Amino acid sequence: MSKIHGLLGKKTWLGCFFIFLVSLGVNALCSLLLIKGILPDTSASACVYAAWGIGGLIGMCVAVKGKDGALLYSLALFAITFAVIWLLGFGIYGSVNFGGYGMGVAISLFVGCVLGGLFGGRGGRKKRKTTGKRTYRTRHKK
Repeated sequence: MSKIHGLLGKKTWLGCFFIFLVSLGVNALCSLLLIKGILPDTSASACVYAAWGIGGLIGMCVAVKGKDGALLYSLALFAITFAVIWLLGFGIYGSVNFGGYGMGVAISLFVGCVLGGLFGGRGGRKKRKTTGKRTYRTRHKK
């Protein structure tokens, strides 16, 4: 039960939130660049894939910070996130491939999540144990 509770805990949903937030931000930036003519129209699909890859990377770094077994955790969070994306895409487009981006989104999100699991799972701060008596300095200015 504790493994499932750890998998569906606060950090999982925070990481999923950051995946969606960052991908929306990168998609908005790419849309502005496409509208202004800085990026060619043919790079729209690459922008979508890059947005999900960057979102997966940053979201996983947030979710697995300081956790052991980060790679396995990143695969589980990829499955949860892609299931949510698939349900949203199926609801919007009415097809399993959601507009022709299905396989590319899956691959880019998978790569981003695995890289985020590798980079983010390095462990957090090390806590130092203090030995002996603690002393605190206090200043009294009069």
